[in-house]
Amino acid sequence: METKLERYIEFIVDNIKPPYFKNVVQQYGLSEENALNVIHKLYDEPVEVSHKNIYNSKGKRIYYESSNGSWSREIYNNNNNVITMEQGDGPSGLYVEYHYNLIKYSEKD
Repeated sequence: METKLERYIEFIVDNIKPPYFKNVVQQYGLSEENALNVIHKLYDEPVEVSHKNIYNSKGKRIYYESSNGSWSREIYNNNNNVITMEQGDGPSGLYVEYHYNLIKYSEKD
């Protein structure tokens, strides 16, 4: 049986927007410890969290957040190349998204 906290964490995961660490504590009122539960559930894969940096199982940083709420998120393809990068400036609300079109070139002999 799910506890109230588990249901609340599910609700947060379904609704949260970056900056994650700041919003989990300030907007949703969870402790830093429970914030980690939200982060792990949010990514639905094994992640390592260190000083508001989130790393995937391949050691690539997939999210970063500064103390003022600015953040960046990277999405990688199966070859470990960044295909999308999102950045948000917490204080101003400015948001930028970059898409990388990775084309493989080969040289002929």
